[in-house]
Amino acid sequence: MDYSVLKTINNNYQTHFQLASKSLERISSGKNINRASDNPSGLVQSDLLSLSIRGNHQAQQNVSSAISLLNYADSVAEKGSGMLARLEELALKASNETISQESFEAIRIEVDELIDEFHQVTNKATYGGKGIFDASGGFVISIDDKGSPFHIDFGYLGTDGLGGNDRNGVYKTMDDFRKDGAVGLNTSGDAQDFLLVLQNVSKMVLRERSSIGAVTNRLVFKQEHLKDAGLNLEKRLSKIMDVDVAKETLEMTKHQMLMDASMSMMSHGMLNNQQVLALLK
Repeated sequence: MDYSVLKTINNNYQTHFQLASKSLERISSGKNINRASDNPSGLVQSDLLSLSIRGNHQAQQNVSSAISLLNYADSVAEKGSGMLARLEELALKASNETISQESFEAIRIEVDELIDEFHQVTNKATYGGKGIFDASGGFVISIDDKGSPFHIDFGYLGTDGLGGNDRNGVYKTMDDFRKDGAVGLNTSGDAQDFLLVLQNVSKMVLRERSSIGAVTNRLVFKQEHLKDAGLNLEKRLSKIMDVDVAKETLEMTKHQMLMDASMSMMSHGMLNNQQVLALLK
């Protein structure tokens, strides 16, 4: 067999060997791209998608943390509502002139304690070391892989600010009805004013809880959107990076068969050449 033919067969053998080796590498790694030379443009796409996926996962965690914050804030406001309900009961009872002075004094003591506890529970509530209902500036979270900011603001729930109008239309705070407050709770008339103030405060707290619920629902939908977007990104990355095992197995088998054929032809050609040389001797 001519030398040039043998060289061509050998080149074909080397080509099929390299292609079979690449198929085996893809199957063993599970990846279509194992080095930059495999697919330069695909590598760039996969890296960009990987960055987007990581950003998406972090955004999901951010939104999840924000939902936890809102749930905690709602539970705090709910406790505040419970204390307000008790304060309204006491104010209504104190507005009744038929109760004894001893009962009235007991109500004043409980009112003072509940106002103080309300302030401690709501105004002093913190999340991650930052105040929630103390007008300290709210919270900012990043809600996508681009770092887009989302502001979560809460109302002020301090007893020195929460209040309402009394019977004369004058604004009074909850603190004004403490024992040492500007008004105090000394008469049934004071109790009537306190009741009006508390009813308005209850409405304010309920509005705050309604706002918290609305923002929570928005973020829940945002979280679902991020999950869907993340799945879409992962599918796109999978199409670029994940190997089709059946296809690569078929390719490897094909090249192995062609390698065997090339090897057989080279062996046959070399044998023929040896036989010719033997005859010439």
